[in-house]
Amino acid sequence: MLRLGKKLIAVLGLIGLPLLAMEDPRVFINIPSLLIVVGMTASALLFSDAKIKTAEFWRQARKYSIGSGIIGTVIGLVLMLASLNDPAAMGPSMAIALLTVLYGTFIGLFIARPLENQFQDTSS
Repeated sequence: MLRLGKKLIAVLGLIGLPLLAMEDPRVFINIPSLLIVVGMTASALLFSDAKIKTAEFWRQARKYSIGSGIIGTVIGLVLMLASLNDPAAMGPSMAIALLTVLYGTFIGLFIARPLENQFQDTSS
């Protein structure tokens, strides 16, 4: 239990310290990007046969979240190219393109990977 507490503090430090250092951390919150990554990852995991309390489930979650971040980047780039005539509309599209890969990588490396390692340790 103490080990889990250390990991939780480490993750909160990874999230909290950069947010405190920023002038306006709300610029990193983008609901469409979050919905793309979480929605695609969750729907892909629904079709997998892995049980939630296994290392294989979290390995798949890591792969799917990073993959959905890359797909979200392509979606954002397509939206951005579609709005080349309107420079004001390019900003939200660019946010989707960049933040989906950030969210996917964060979920994959800082949430799914530690859980995968934890379940590998308990099964060994």
